[in-house]
Amino acid sequence: ARGKHGSYEAEELLDPNTIPGLSYSGPRIENAPGVHLWWPQYLQSPLAPRTDLAAIEDQLAIAYIAIGKDVTHEMLLPLSISTVRRAGGFRGDVFVITDRPDCVPKVATAVLAPSSPSGEPIFVYGKLFKQRLLQLLPLSPAHQFVWYMDLDIFIGAPLTPFFLSATRQAVREGAHIALFLENTGLNGQVRQKGIAVRPLLPENITKVKTLSRKKQLPASHASLFHGGAFLVRRGFSEPCLERWAMWNHDGSDRDQPMLTSIIAHRICNASALPQEHFGQPAPSTANVYFTFNHFTRNGRLLGMHGVTTEMLIKTGETLFALNNDTLARSWWKEKSPLCS
Repeated sequence: ARGKHGSYEAEELLDPNTIPGLSYSGPRIENAPGVHLWWPQYLQSPLAPRTDLAAIEDQLAIAYIAIGKDVTHEMLLPLSISTVRRAGGFRGDVFVITDRPDCVPKVATAVLAPSSPSGEPIFVYGKLFKQRLLQLLPLSPAHQFVWYMDLDIFIGAPLTPFFLSATRQAVREGAHIALFLENTGLNGQVRQKGIAVRPLLPENITKVKTLSRKKQLPASHASLFHGGAFLVRRGFSEPCLERWAMWNHDGSDRDQPMLTSIIAHRICNASALPQEHFGQPAPSTANVYFTFNHFTRNGRLLGMHGVTTEMLIKTGETLFALNNDTLARSWWKEKSPLCS
């Protein structure tokens, strides 16, 4: 494997000692009874040339942000990174912007976060780095793209074919940012009434802004795009990200409505990624895993949206391949053993 964090053989990436408390006993996910992974349609057709798949691992880096004791001391970051390496099979660079480098697994690179401005709330402070990724990350000359995702997103399918397709689509469409849609009602997502499945349509954006202005749509739902997973391009996306960063100066603690607004006003050109790759746990998606599975630490992991303890246990046993019965039954509540 390649990357700034060092070279790792496949066996090392599956070594249970890589992340304390985790163990792996082979390809249980594909064969587990009653469990189905979502394999994108293009994976059933001839694969892209191996040289292209290998090249994207040099050209693209994955980034996380983990700020504050409440977040860094949880198991979510180590588990998410383990799925990137294991189910995702990604061998490129993985960076974590954090104020606790000791909490980052050794198969990723910790990037020490700049000091917080005086009085800046921690939940706001952490979000500020999403728009500064291209400046803060120690990218190599080969890196052309950065894929950001929240640490409560877990991978359920190979990543390099998706990244190859997504980067080509973004370049072809001249997109400053590529991301999934929000509030679609698809694959376990909440369906916002009055919001069409394809919210890029101007009339749909106008409707959202009108509903929000009339207080008929909560500010947290005035979002058409998911800001927790996105692709940006080095040397091209910076003006868009700079404008997005102004959410912190408009009296709001919400970055996603600002993202919707700047896309609606054509300040940023957005590329909508294939929605079939993104899912959220819900009764309708129980035991079905997509390429990206968003478990929302402040929602679904607390039992909201119909997520049951049994569903989370099944995830521990299958998506994470946890052999430890106790850990499989409590992974979402456990503290990371990495933090000193």
